Amino acid sequence: MKIFKRIIFYFFVFYIAAGILWLGHIFLGERNPVILMYHSVGEDFMKEKTLNVSVAVFEKQMKFLYDHKYRVIPLMELVRMLEEKKKVPAKTIVLTFDDGYENNYTKAYPILKKYGLPAAIFVISDYLGREEDMYGNRIKFMTPEMARAMSDSGLISIQSHTKRHLFLPNVKDPLVLRDEIAGSKQDLERFLEKPVEVLCYPIGGYTPEIKKMARQAGYKAAVTTFPKRKCLSFKDLYALKRIKITENGANSFVFFIETSGYYLRMREASR
Repeated sequence: MKIFKRIIFYFFVFYIAAGILWLGHIFLGERNPVILMYHSVGEDFMKEKTLNVSVAVFEKQMKFLYDHKYRVIPLMELVRMLEEKKKVPAKTIVLTFDDGYENNYTKAYPILKKYGLPAAIFVISDYLGREEDMYGNRIKFMTPEMARAMSDSGLISIQSHTKRHLFLPNVKDPLVLRDEIAGSKQDLERFLEKPVEVLCYPIGGYTPEIKKMARQAGYKAAVTTFPKRKCLSFKDLYALKRIKITENGANSFVFFIETSGYYLRMREASR
């Protein structure tokens, strides 16, 4: 009897999921490219709970992507597809991490290796190897050696999250702004001996001038968070939208919606 009920349950869930995708295509148009945004993995002490995902939930999510045959690609592969105006296939996912916490290396990286899933980590170049206050927490950041080891593995790309994580729209001195954007790129490229091609705006903040400065510094693209303004076309390579993943993603149905390609449009439509 229990087995029969379980079969009915999964049959029901399958048709709900199929219905959501069908309705999404009818009413919301084409799927968006899906770029997931993580921060901390496995730090239960974090005061800002929405920035942390437990190890168990993170592994469950990566296993979900692996088992359901999602196409998890490097960030720069997606950038090139968008640059060349190629159609991004359904179920294409990009994984990103912000800030460069030590737990990205000690807890997330082993799971990514286990499932062979590539990711981009946006590090704050001046914070590497240090312990700093951030989001109300005292947090350890990965060392340069950790960043170099992941970069050398070929599975992880190390990208820039500026030098000191300043909210860029509030920076009035153009020299400081340039140092945050271009200086972090130069510092990272110097010790990684690889190009750093994508910028992540701290707290998602940018202006037209900041985007211009990122382009001039040699970045091929930049990422932000869900926008306050309506702009979900992904035509602007210097304002690529991402979906923040939290413990709510422990629910496989919620994670399925977040990775469906319609989640950003659903949020926009709900406003």
